[in-house]
Amino acid sequence: MQYHITEYIISTMPISKKVILLIIVLNILTVLGLYAILEIFITDRFAAIEKNEILQDLSRADSSISERFKPIVVLNKDWANWDDSFNFVSDLNQDFINTNLVNETFTNSGIDMILFYDKDGQLVFSKISSILSKEETAKLAEAFLWLVSSLNKDIVTSVDIPKSGLVANNNEFLYISAHPIYPSVGSGEKNGALLMGHLVNSEDLLSIKESTKLEFSIKNISDSRTSYGTNEVILDPEQSKQIVGRTKITDFFGSESILLKVTSPRDIYIQGRTAIRYVLLTTVLISFVILVSALIFIELVLIKPLDKIVNEVALIKDNKDFTLRVHAEGQSEFRALSENINQLLDTLRESTGRLRRTNESLTQQSQELVQKSQELEKMNQFMVGREVRMAQLKQQIKELQQRLGEPENNNA
Repeated sequence: MQYHITEYIISTMPISKKVILLIIVLNILTVLGLYAILEIFITDRFAAIEKNEILQDLSRADSSISERFKPIVVLNKDWANWDDSFNFVSDLNQDFINTNLVNETFTNSGIDMILFYDKDGQLVFSKISSILSKEETAKLAEAFLWLVSSLNKDIVTSVDIPKSGLVANNNEFLYISAHPIYPSVGSGEKNGALLMGHLVNSEDLLSIKESTKLEFSIKNISDSRTSYGTNEVILDPEQSKQIVGRTKITDFFGSESILLKVTSPRDIYIQGRTAIRYVLLTTVLISFVILVSALIFIELVLIKPLDKIVNEVALIKDNKDFTLRVHAEGQSEFRALSENINQLLDTLRESTGRLRRTNESLTQQSQELVQKSQELEKMNQFMVGREVRMAQLKQQIKELQQRLGEPENNNA
């Protein structure tokens, strides 16, 4: 029922409104189709680029952490491949301590602790920095004790190649570098392992942020009940215009106990969405211009000539004057239509003329028939009157004979 009503409305709608409706529907479909294409392909592409960027930022932040503490690794290598260190593990001579393991060493090198282990994995000497503030010294001492308790014999004796990385103790982080102790030639039988550590502080993180231009943080997840994946990209639950990249970092012990998180504004995605809005807005404006242009075109090229033909045909109908003509300029279909209408008018004029002449002829013949009929009626009346008079005359003759006593003459 609804379909038939719609069909009736469309069928009775003027052609101009039909064309306008068609153009509007086509424009709407064009905008919706473009929006769908942009959403399906372009937006997903921007999201993929955004994800790739945040993963690169994660990798850059991880590399920057290692780069920040690279001087400790270099220093550790120099000391571990040094005859004095090689001999110190065995003799623990005081001269080495007085000369090298002083406060200036900690100040100039940036290390906060140093640990010498022999080849059996026993800690033979250790020292922590005493130049820190009271609060930092307490944190360093706690971290040092935790590290020593965590470095069992197997871990230390397995240091056959240099290794380094972060370790997490609650909310504090240490950067540890370990290197096997060799003579100055850098080869031969190792005589233990040398570990150097640095307590990561806010200045370290700020320096990394400034050098990388990244907003990142590190978190201890070894005791966390939350499950984290590697290279996760999620939206910031607090800021919808930010995206968060998370990845687990393998610490010094080879465990994925540290979570690195990088937060970045969604510049790429937001710019992409803005570009899509501009494209859609431009498309709508272009569609509007096309619609207006089409309306003007339809009015001038279609509706106006058609209205002129309709009005002229109506004038001919009202005046019933088939000598009038429909005029259409140009070589368009309207000219052909006007010529066909004019030919039809010619045909109607000729037919009307023939019909009029036929009517006139029939009228004349009818009048003649009426006249003849009247003449015949008069003649008939005359004949009837004559017969009556003859009968009366015969009756009078008969009566006259009877009076005269003459025999009747039947032939009279």
